[in-house]
Amino acid sequence: LLKTAKKFNISFAPIKLSKELKKSLPAWYHLGTSKNTYHKSKDKCLTDRHDSDSIKHLLKIRKRLTQISNNNQHFPRSSCPCTTCQKDRNKGCKNPHTCAQHVNEILFKIAPKFNTKTKPKKDGLSLTCHRTEKNYQAHKNRQGEVLFDPTVTNRSSLSDCFRIFVDPKKTSLTPAHRLHTPTRGLNLIQENITIFTDGSCTNNGKENTRSSCGIWIAENHPKNKAFRIPGQKHLNQIAKITAIFIAAQQIEPYIPITFVTD
Repeated sequence: LLKTAKKFNISFAPIKLSKELKKSLPAWYHLGTSKNTYHKSKDKCLTDRHDSDSIKHLLKIRKRLTQISNNNQHFPRSSCPCTTCQKDRNKGCKNPHTCAQHVNEILFKIAPKFNTKTKPKKDGLSLTCHRTEKNYQAHKNRQGEVLFDPTVTNRSSLSDCFRIFVDPKKTSLTPAHRLHTPTRGLNLIQENITIFTDGSCTNNGKENTRSSCGIWIAENHPKNKAFRIPGQKHLNQIAKITAIFIAAQQIEPYIPITFVTD
């Protein structure tokens, strides 16, 4: 399994992570830290006595450093009487404050892309909950329009953040930001354009298999197209997605599109 992953350059390469997924990342051998972040002697107590498996656990350990409540205030000493430090000493930790300080150093060194302190500006790309629900119902009932979700923020699970064919030189530890270019000229209201696309494959599974696809907008429209898929790989699904891809490239980026496909 690992050989296959290495062969196809499988990598953990999300564009942006939600705060909850950042907390789900492992506390040790973190992808967003440098080699000098961890210290074997200091880490041993954290792994053995503090149940620190994830970033979420480290954040919980660090929280006491900002605990200024009169009823349960934390003090920077090994004999701190706060409830959290007492629990840690009962588990065998000799100096909970020192461990909390070390955790703070680890969290501080995490790269901005994975750091829970980093709050990128809202990019306006993610769909609202209402729109997401409408998409779900449209898929479920196979009826109605499905609005394309352009979000680049992973929110579901860490497994969705893995990519294949990744060039390690092109990955970044800096969070992605949407660039907003200044408006040029007049702001024209563009009418929605409806594009019909389809694809087909003949002799599927045989050596002489061929696939083709078509784009239709209106009678005698200059951007109507029908063409064959080149290369050796031919599938009905490839033809369908190629038609949508090429159609989207033909239309100006500021014009809203509705794709109709089977």
